[in-house]
Amino acid sequence: QPFTLNGLIPETDYEIYIRTECTTGGFTNNTCSISFKTDCTTPAMTLSENFDLQNTCITSCGSACEIEGLWSNSLNDDFDWLVNANGTTSSNTGPSDDVTGGGNYIYIETSGAACQGINQADLVSNCLLIGADSESCHLSFYYYMYGEGVNSLKLYISTNDGMNWINIW
Repeated sequence: QPFTLNGLIPETDYEIYIRTECTTGGFTNNTCSISFKTDCTTPAMTLSENFDLQNTCITSCGSACEIEGLWSNSLNDDFDWLVNANGTTSSNTGPSDDVTGGGNYIYIETSGAACQGINQADLVSNCLLIGADSESCHLSFYYYMYGEGVNSLKLYISTNDGMNWINIW
């Protein structure tokens, strides 16, 4: 039957002995010592996606694009994020390359009526389990927003498996 030791201090060496309390009173002899060190630091969750392993997509408004891995296009929106390399097909919009140079990036093509106005393109991640005891959580990304049909970029988080979403940026 497992027994949990509470109140241990992180990064501390311990030596424990096990013995049994006898029903007639007293205790059995101690076992040999068991030594261990608590390691209660939460390792950093490191997930990274640069889209370099993704296939590039047709670069026109309303084209379907399959993105696999940590991120994917939502099936419940108006149009898709596209994977591309080099520059975009529409002039004076989009980056000329990804932030590292020579890789893929994702973007939305808004040169077309189907991809403007109140229409939206949602990029969703797999569920990321972040423990309540985690010291901090950090998300970073690069973005480039230039063009006539660009409206806003929003970041939402859900803490209940997608039942409700909170706009955090």
